[in-house]
Amino acid sequence: MSREAPESRGIRDAIFAGLFFLAATALMTWPLPMHLRDGMTDLWDAKLVTRILHWDYRQTFRDPVNLFQLNFFHPAKYALAFSENLWGAALFGFPLLAAGATPVFNYNVLFLLGMFFSAWSAWALARYVTGDPLASVVGGLIFGFLPWRFSQLPHFQFQWAPFLCLSLLFLLRYLDEGRRSDAVLFGVFFGWNALTNVHYALFSGFVVAATLLSFAAWRTPERGKRIRAAVLAVALGGIAFLPFAVSYRKAAELYGMERSIGEMEAFSGRWTDFFSAGEKNRLYGPATKKWGKAEGDFFPGLAALALASIGVVGSRRRRGALATSEPGPSEGRRRAAKALDVAAAVLAVAWLASLAREGLRVGPLHLGDPGRVQVFLTVAVLLRLALAFPRQSRFVCLADFLRRSPLDRRAVLLLVVAAVGILVALGGHTPYYRFLFQSFGAIFRAIRAPARGIVLFHIALAVLAAWGLSRITKDLA
Repeated sequence: MSREAPESRGIRDAIFAGLFFLAATALMTWPLPMHLRDGMTDLWDAKLVTRILHWDYRQTFRDPVNLFQLNFFHPAKYALAFSENLWGAALFGFPLLAAGATPVFNYNVLFLLGMFFSAWSAWALARYVTGDPLASVVGGLIFGFLPWRFSQLPHFQFQWAPFLCLSLLFLLRYLDEGRRSDAVLFGVFFGWNALTNVHYALFSGFVVAATLLSFAAWRTPERGKRIRAAVLAVALGGIAFLPFAVSYRKAAELYGMERSIGEMEAFSGRWTDFFSAGEKNRLYGPATKKWGKAEGDFFPGLAALALASIGVVGSRRRRGALATSEPGPSEGRRRAAKALDVAAAVLAVAWLASLAREGLRVGPLHLGDPGRVQVFLTVAVLLRLALAFPRQSRFVCLADFLRRSPLDRRAVLLLVVAAVGILVALGGHTPYYRFLFQSFGAIFRAIRAPARGIVLFHIALAVLAAWGLSRITKDLA
């Protein structure tokens, strides 16, 4: 009796998971599936999104060059750039509208598709990381139907997160196996993500950077070649977004539109947001109501946190699988590390002084925002550790520390992605995002709410939770 081929088994698992998430989407959004023609999730933003989705369809086939000349606010130009263009999601509705579906029906179908695809793609990512298709279902449920996602119901574009997961999935597959097809798919989904949601476009850059930096720490065959190919895929994927970026840039220059630092801070998350599940959550909503605020509701539920914690602990490798110690760093690296020690010491003194006295000047130097000094101090410390750990340490450098970590390297990456997601979501309430906002304004002033970067934390949480459930089921088997 022959065994089922892995490819056939993978397709079968994907089909069953897809059917499951279709049913879950209908159940979690009930009664919307019964009112596709005459209902909406929101009274305000949903109407705007409905118009944009229909406009994308109309202009793509009639006058694509003037896609951004949405006929709002006459005689304003580039009116579509006043909001999300949504073109990457609108594509899925083109057949519906061509067949005569109403704009409202099209909106509702695409809204549900966004939630469905988000859950299904998170399942695919979790399955690849854990190798357990059944346990990965919980990852899809967590990512697709978190309390935060229901707090964002008026914001159609934030239901469309599948391309974030698929970008990470195919990036990991390419870095692991080096198949050119995976690199191509990574570039395609990276670009598609940018065409769907401008916020997610920026956030995906953090995911890719964290993944490539983590991969660089591992001594993998063709490491440099694969990193260069992944960067090339990012560049090629970004080309698809370039015409859209140009239109946004023209609108910003024409009307002087950019997000202020005050607006950015107002829509940044706070630590207390992790205690709020939002008023739409029937289980935790009433108990966490006092911590709720706009763009908050980060609490993912106790079950998700518990399973993710088990996943981290369960990812520990056997002692025999740990990397062996490396030779110490060269004298050149030691000398560079000592120079960075001096720089870090100076920056630490400057940081403390700037905290004690606002606007402190030292000769011609203006220390300015203490947070900027803290950023430079952090960079100096990380560079120092990347070159060499202190001689007393049993680790040679930061890369050696990561290689010899008792945690599986995928778990390490997911923890890094989770940490990055938290830092981005806290936005202007940390010096790091504020530094990026002030230093790279053309990019970071393009989005309104850094708090939405919590989606990166959710990706890591969902996969780690699937890992935890997989560990539990294997221990019980």
